[in-house]
Amino acid sequence: MKHLSGNRVKELNGIAVPKPKKRASRWTLLFVGDRGKVIPVKRFKGLAITLTFAVFIVVALAVGLYFLYSSEAEENRSLVNALGVSRQQVKSLQDEKELLMVRMVLAESKIKVGRIETEEKTTGKKTDLSEDKNVSAAIKPPAPDIKKVVETVKEVPAEKEAAIAAVVEDEPDISEPSMPDAEPQMISIEDLMVFNTLENKNLKVTFKLRKTDQNIETISGHAFVVLKRDRDDRKQWFAIPSVFLVSGKPSRIRNGQYFSIARFKAMKFQHKYSGDPKRFQYVTIFIYNADEKLLLESEFPITVQEMPPEPAEG
Repeated sequence: MKHLSGNRVKELNGIAVPKPKKRASRWTLLFVGDRGKVIPVKRFKGLAITLTFAVFIVVALAVGLYFLYSSEAEENRSLVNALGVSRQQVKSLQDEKELLMVRMVLAESKIKVGRIETEEKTTGKKTDLSEDKNVSAAIKPPAPDIKKVVETVKEVPAEKEAAIAAVVEDEPDISEPSMPDAEPQMISIEDLMVFNTLENKNLKVTFKLRKTDQNIETISGHAFVVLKRDRDDRKQWFAIPSVFLVSGKPSRIRNGQYFSIARFKAMKFQHKYSGDPKRFQYVTIFIYNADEKLLLESEFPITVQEMPPEPAEG
């Protein structure tokens, strides 16, 4: 075997042997058919990452839209409750305005009658002193006619004539003492409770209505409850069922909750109330018979109890 010379060895050592290039690793998805046909899907890894990212974005958008919808729905419910309260306040203010106009007309009529009496007394003094004594003992002026008052106040609709009549009848009589319109007690109130459910803000008033007059077989009529924050501030009073109050009493008896009892009956009043129910300190219960005569008017101090949400039926 020949030995290579030193120069030849150096030349051979100086020749660089090319190294094979490293190929970048890449995922390829292959679909193989029953007949051996192969369908490659290149860049499978990038495609999977892209799909995963797209799914993540869609889920994030869905969660964000859900919370946005929940917030908007809650705000919508609160606005609906506020709108209902505002409408009731507007209606109450309109009715109060109309009744104040009626009272103004009544006051003007009384002033005119007073002026006439003063003129008559002055004329009597000039003519005869004895006649002046008779004039000073004049009979009370006639009560104003309800129909004329309604015609005078043109803004008052015809259906509110009953409320106006109640205002006219409520005017004090200076010649005769006012007699209570309540009949002898035939019923009583027992087991009064006032509570509010935390879940749906449902204000409830319950009590037992018992017949105490054994001479009457059955009693029927309508009932109201009036919740009061203060006894004197009538603007803060709240009636269930909803009705306008005239002189602190319901103006339309037929709007009350109907009842008919032979011995006793459990009464339940409820109303969606968005405010703070604990502000109510008193409740007055009005019971009327079928002829709209007041049978009972009783006021009770109360403490509104908070009731937990009712368990869902399984």
